[in-house]
Amino acid sequence: MGAERKPINLAKGNRKPLNLLKVVKSQDTEAASIFDNLPVLLSPQQIADAGLAEVSTIYDWKYRPAKYGAPDRLFEPKRTRGSKLKVRRDVLKEWVNSWNN
Repeated sequence: MGAERKPINLAKGNRKPLNLLKVVKSQDTEAASIFDNLPVLLSPQQIADAGLAEVSTIYDWKYRPAKYGAPDRLFEPKRTRGSKLKVRRDVLKEWVNSWNN
């Protein structure tokens, strides 16, 4: 695969993960393949392992959505008490693609 990406933390005022922007701007096929190789529902750790953003950044998207402009549908609703946070891959992909417009 390509070079390993280092996750970034958006807590310091950046509003969009620069690593995601670079991926999407570089080539549409590369961006599509990165998202298409991921599961439909992603844990914060899976997103961090892919080098897209840090786990703390993903929780910021969840609990401070207005600050980052995170879509309402980005997170899968918790179905049971104690269930883990899950991010919808298709909504994440749409959100990232919208940054280029």
